[in-house]
Amino acid sequence: MTRPADSLIIFIARILLAILFLWGGAMKLLGYAGFVGYLHSRGVPYVQVAAPVVIAVELLGSLAL
Repeated sequence: MTRPADSLIIFIARILLAILFLWGGAMKLLGYAGFVGYLHSRGVPYVQVAAPVVIAVELLGSLAL
């Protein structure tokens, strides 16, 4: 059984984590060319497929939290 204070702390932590992922996804989306270049420099295969997937996971994941 959780106390009300624990529930509030968990809720605030989820909100902050969602903001973190939302911010990261938005920055990757706004700087898309730089993000693709970074992935390419790291040797990520299928960069043109991986970049949109990463951005979608971050943005949709933040909304799911």
